[in-house]
Amino acid sequence: MSLALPDLPESYIPIAGRTQGEIAFAKHDFEGAKQLFIKSSQGVSSDYEHHLLQAKIGEARALSGLGDLQGSMKLYLDALNRSEFVRSKFRSEEIRAGAFGDVQTVFDEAIKLATQINLHELALDISERSRSRAALDLMRGRKESKFLTARHSPYAIVIDNQKAVSARNLQAALPPGTVVAIYHVMDHRAHVWAVRRGGIQNRQINMSADTLRSRSVALRRLVQRGDKLVGSEFSKLSNGLLGPIQLKDGETLIIVPHGPLHYLPFQALWNGASYLAERNSIAYAPSMSIAAELFSGAAEKRSRTLLAYANPHAGEGLLALPGAELEAKTITSSDPSAILRVGADASEATFVKEVAQFATIHLAAHAKVDELDPLYSSIFLAPGDGSDGVLEAHEVYELNLSGADLVTLSACETGLGRIGKGDEQWGFIRTFLAAGARSTLASLWKVEDVATQKLMQKVYKELRLGTGKAMALHRAQLEMLRNPKYSSPLFWAGFSLWGEL
Repeated sequence: MSLALPDLPESYIPIAGRTQGEIAFAKHDFEGAKQLFIKSSQGVSSDYEHHLLQAKIGEARALSGLGDLQGSMKLYLDALNRSEFVRSKFRSEEIRAGAFGDVQTVFDEAIKLATQINLHELALDISERSRSRAALDLMRGRKESKFLTARHSPYAIVIDNQKAVSARNLQAALPPGTVVAIYHVMDHRAHVWAVRRGGIQNRQINMSADTLRSRSVALRRLVQRGDKLVGSEFSKLSNGLLGPIQLKDGETLIIVPHGPLHYLPFQALWNGASYLAERNSIAYAPSMSIAAELFSGAAEKRSRTLLAYANPHAGEGLLALPGAELEAKTITSSDPSAILRVGADASEATFVKEVAQFATIHLAAHAKVDELDPLYSSIFLAPGDGSDGVLEAHEVYELNLSGADLVTLSACETGLGRIGKGDEQWGFIRTFLAAGARSTLASLWKVEDVATQKLMQKVYKELRLGTGKAMALHRAQLEMLRNPKYSSPLFWAGFSLWGEL
């Protein structure tokens, strides 16, 4: 018994035509697919913008199959522009996020095509746009969306596509001796752009997303076991990621990671003879636009220098942190203007009231990352004065940290967070930067008390001497590395600097 399809409403006819186009494309009938996609978009009302978007994407793919790469590139860019309007019409955040998830594949296709026709700077700008789009998605419709007005932070504005910088902007802002390595990981390969003042280079990395993910996970597991990362697999990872950027010893490296590379401690990459941290000072940035902001000027100085909160009385179920308290006492002992709060005095209420006065903030406390909703990740301070003691990431947006040069999160795994489809890392790194801090120093794994104390002591000693933040961390890591007791990356590679150098 055969079933006849009912007559389709007129509004469904264009969608049916698009489906036919997709079938033709799957059969490699690219000319037929192109005509079907064009026909399916003719005479369609504005109520079907999402259909028109998909038809443009289909036509772009068909043109690429026909070898018209320039025409295909034009349509991809048109589709990405159209996607902004389409997504603004969805009221549901879930539907909006799902719609963008589909479009994220188009970003990757556009990057691949732009690279294929040697439009390397355009490819980089598309990569940057994909990151910015995801950030705007996450914030829209939430009470924290006031963040989009950039009340305190120069970094906040760059999640707006209209204000994202271009590759040329970044290149012009870079000082000599600095290279920004911007990664974009796709299913079957990755790309890296090495931006220097003298030029921009694009190279392909022949590693799939799955390979990079599995090797990043393996590296972190070995680190946490205390092993030295000197195997051939890690040499391959190092050569694959760093070889294409032709990094010179002594250059300052700013890394804009992507996808699984957010969880990779680049400083621990082994090239067969040495770790990257032995050769270069390193900082990280969430995006190319933020990397450009690193060189835009110094933060406003406050009257007091250092504020340290350590070992708060955070309630039942959380162990005391005597090592963290000793760490904080050590770094504040040489600074007569520093304020140290421990135990019950290290309360959330007090922190919120006084944090805006300080240029450097040091938090040595328990932390928990919420991978499902990273804006509800928590740092556990002491309760009191009407506060529960739990400083959640979204609450950080309410702080004015425009005078903060550095926020150090000396707690377990504060550098982790969810990576969205558009590759925005959300957790404490982003929130403290967005609140105005010029830099954040955060951890990738559970830090060991004594080693962290020694590392931080050296970092802050260098900072008091006027050393830049990236170089201060670099020298501290080298000092640890050269001590046989602490030479394993477990002890020195866990902390990464995000933001200003």
